[in-house]
Amino acid sequence: MAKTGHIFVFLLLLPLLGCSSIIHMHEQKQELVAAHLSGNNEEVDSLLADRLESRANTGDEIAWQLEAGTIYFHRSDYAKSMTHLNRAAELMESYDKRAKLSVRDASAEAGAVLTNPNDIPYRGLSRDRVLLPLYNAFNRLAQNQPDNFRVEIRRMREAQDAVLAGFEAEIAAEQKRVAEAGKNNQKKLQESELDVNKLQLTPDEFMKRETVKTQMAELKQHSRPEYGNFLNPFTVFMSGYSFWRDNDAENALIEFQKLYDAFPANGLIQELYVAALKTAGRAVPEKLNQVKPVLDNTGQGILLLIVAADRGAAYDERRLDLVLPYVGYTGFAYPVCVYYPATVGACEIWAGGNSAEARVLSDMDAVVSAEYSARLPAMITRIVLGFLTKEALAIAAIIAANESDNDGVLIATVLATSAYKYMFNTADTRSWELLPKNYCIAMLPLPASERPVQLNIAGSPQKIDLEPLAKSAIIWVDAPTATNISVKIFSFYDK
Repeated sequence: MAKTGHIFVFLLLLPLLGCSSIIHMHEQKQELVAAHLSGNNEEVDSLLADRLESRANTGDEIAWQLEAGTIYFHRSDYAKSMTHLNRAAELMESYDKRAKLSVRDASAEAGAVLTNPNDIPYRGLSRDRVLLPLYNAFNRLAQNQPDNFRVEIRRMREAQDAVLAGFEAEIAAEQKRVAEAGKNNQKKLQESELDVNKLQLTPDEFMKRETVKTQMAELKQHSRPEYGNFLNPFTVFMSGYSFWRDNDAENALIEFQKLYDAFPANGLIQELYVAALKTAGRAVPEKLNQVKPVLDNTGQGILLLIVAADRGAAYDERRLDLVLPYVGYTGFAYPVCVYYPATVGACEIWAGGNSAEARVLSDMDAVVSAEYSARLPAMITRIVLGFLTKEALAIAAIIAANESDNDGVLIATVLATSAYKYMFNTADTRSWELLPKNYCIAMLPLPASERPVQLNIAGSPQKIDLEPLAKSAIIWVDAPTATNISVKIFSFYDK
């Protein structure tokens, strides 16, 4: 009885540790995100410092470093932003170098099946790996490092290519790891005398539950089939734009051809593609003859407006909690995509007698939804396996306690196993949450002499003076909300 009681007390104390295995990350980030969106920098600094210190060298660190990089980019503290993003990149590379079936990873996988997926180090989702070098490209440019801007753009291209080439293999490897973990825990299932049918949870049954069906319906509303190939239109555009700046019209055309092939009905992408064709000296297809290029001459100075608007989708937790007579507490948790409303509104730019409105180039809610959908089958298998394994362990312990003919031991065991299952019934909601809902762009010729630029953001006019010696420029409007807007100017002096 004493030993069982000690276990029970220990389990009840675990939540005080603040472990991500017990409190899912989306919940952990709520205060930080709210403070950032409201512009309360003092509170952000306090919360962020605490999290970065407490989660250093843990499996959660990448997710916190990414948020820190975004926060300091928003504040135009580019050196600090780059420090945090470089740390995230360093950790990603470290995880990638580990052998796929190393003893360390196999141990982590087995532990995750017995508790939950939060015990596996967060390696960064596909969208994280592609956007990280892009943000660092602007961090470099802001520090007057145009050559390093090109280096980071090249890294972004390589990351995008790796995602396109390797995502299916990654998903297959994930399913294999889950299957191996299931095989390793099959003995526990058999020894427990667990009646799997009685619990009525299989991957098919999971998808039939009404709450799950509701979430899948919402996911479908935000999904777009053309995003299923894991192309992020914004990063592909930035690659093409960079080639334009380097007078490499052929490679720029390759990038814009990718965009057009994936999004042939998108008016903005049609205009970009026609501009790329004309710049490369290629004939415009007859069906696009009436499309006006986004710029008549991409060889001249370009004024590019980028609007990172609103709060992007994140992962949140949904869970089922039950108390059954034969196992005590039981339940399972799973992550879902949650979406936030658009509040920023239109952004217009006037420069040198020309004007344009920023149009959506990349729907990041669709990007998030596409990756979630691709990972869903392996995710469900893992959730079901973890659920059954925990039930098997609990029943084995209850059977052993029952054989002791000691009611106190039996009651303590049911309470302890129930507490264990309840506390570790959390979903893996780790993601880069402070990415925008949409990336929007507008392009104008850079004025030759008169350099004042007028912006109208969320109904609020702003005047910006461009560098007089700049040969091209990017205005980045970072607008997570309509009241917390940061405007940045990045200048190029070589073209």
